[in-house]
Amino acid sequence: AAAWIQLLTCQESAAELERSLDILATDLRDVPERHQSLRAVFESSWNLLSAHDQETLARLSIFLNPFRREAAAAVVSGSQNGSAEMLLRLSSLVDKSLLRRVGSQAQEARFGMHEIIKQSAAQKRDARPDEAALVRARHSRYYAAWLERIGLELRGPRQLQALEQIEVELDDIRAAWSHILEQLDYPALLNALIAMVQYFDLRNRQQDAQQLFGASLAALERVSLPPGAPPAEMATLKAYLLAFYGLALFAQGEFDPALAAYQQALALTGRLAEPHRQRIHVLLFFGMWLLPGLEIDQLYRDCRAYFERSGDRWFLAMAMMQYGNYTQYLAIDLALTRRLYQDSLDIFQQLGDRYGMIHALDNLAGLCAMNGENETSRSYSLESLELSRALGDPWRVATALLNLGMAHVALGEYAPARAAYLESLELVRGLGNRRIVARYLASLGYVYYLEGEYPRASYLFTEALELSRQIDDRREMGMCEMNLGNIAHASGDLLVARSHYLQSIEILEALPFVRWELSISLKRMGRLGFALGELDQARAYYRQALEISLELKRMPEILENLVGIAELQAGRG
Repeated sequence: AAAWIQLLTCQESAAELERSLDILATDLRDVPERHQSLRAVFESSWNLLSAHDQETLARLSIFLNPFRREAAAAVVSGSQNGSAEMLLRLSSLVDKSLLRRVGSQAQEARFGMHEIIKQSAAQKRDARPDEAALVRARHSRYYAAWLERIGLELRGPRQLQALEQIEVELDDIRAAWSHILEQLDYPALLNALIAMVQYFDLRNRQQDAQQLFGASLAALERVSLPPGAPPAEMATLKAYLLAFYGLALFAQGEFDPALAAYQQALALTGRLAEPHRQRIHVLLFFGMWLLPGLEIDQLYRDCRAYFERSGDRWFLAMAMMQYGNYTQYLAIDLALTRRLYQDSLDIFQQLGDRYGMIHALDNLAGLCAMNGENETSRSYSLESLELSRALGDPWRVATALLNLGMAHVALGEYAPARAAYLESLELVRGLGNRRIVARYLASLGYVYYLEGEYPRASYLFTEALELSRQIDDRREMGMCEMNLGNIAHASGDLLVARSHYLQSIEILEALPFVRWELSISLKRMGRLGFALGELDQARAYYRQALEISLELKRMPEILENLVGIAELQAGRG
């Protein structure tokens, strides 16, 4: 290899090694033939192995990362447990230095293979196409079944350990997913799917989820099928993929493509078996934003009844949570919303699902903030923060700190609010999600605005606006424009304030799901119109804001808009 350093870069050398081991050879005449290349060294060792050892080594080369004995048994012999025979096979290869045990003695035993040995053994395996197909099928089916089992642990007290196990196995899981998708192994895909989604969600890896499920949907579109409706198994898989793809898009603020994916998934649910149909309805928020309210209510009642009958308490809790999100968003019955969140929290506590508990606590904190119950909101946020710190989850710690900061702001406690936002901002910067960083910058900027530190607030809102433009996060762009308008208004720059407010309204009017934010910008524009003496325009903005506030049943905003309209009437005198 030293000779190649004069000709190739390190990257080129690595690429050559990935293609072939023949680069590692010598033409020195005084070296025995079996030592003249790495390939020759391996061939010499290979020929000394028993047929059993050769088979074992070739089959184990399918693993991309160190593997457990149970996984080895599944791939080598098709067994579902790490038998004593498998232990003997592994021991034989360890004794010959072809495998090594990795990790500490206190950890579960895992076995690894040097990359050069793995490459050579894989070539032996792939030289026999039937053998290669058998090994890949066993590998992929093992991981599909393993994910189904580990997925149940993601909903209980061992969820943190389960997440860590998935992290270790992730490369092999991705390889297995690609193979079973290529083979259209529907049962294996469905077994693996929900655990993968939970993993991406709990680790806040929405972009990875979008890429995986988007690519999987594209692969399904390329499948040739006879005319007519697709097979039921394909319809089921496609509905799940569309739902999960839509959830990943929605989490990243890509609302229009998310709704399109939801719509397609919803259209498929009528063909699905009841367990799948009800689960997908939960994932789709029961058709929120797509169906009339009465249909949404009925879908929720059907889901709840099914999960109560089947004893699936985790999905029952999720159904109550999702329906609670719907009733809160439309302010249909906030007392019902509170009961739904509390009941879901109770179930998650009984299951030992700490991530579910955090989700429910965050929802309760938001609901209490919406109701003006700021001390209760602070209490829920602190409870969520404690759980999130115990899990060592920086994303959820940051979310709890954001909610806590909002409670402090509402209580006029600006110093602790600032501390909470600064800590949360440091965490989200480390996570590298520009969308979230922009939101947290704006939250900190709002505290400085309330404290009258306008230059510092303006700097933070401008940074947040620039980040939002980079990723086309229009909701945050609209809110930053509004807050920059607030600063200009408070500083006496009324024409600058008008420009920012109008820009905010233009952005927010074009978006779904931001009716409350739009109502705030309209209200601000009404207040500015009053200050400028443009009373007719001010009244029009206030009335638009009032209509939205009434629609959303947001009492604080309703009262503020009514006061604004009354001031205009008094001004006309």
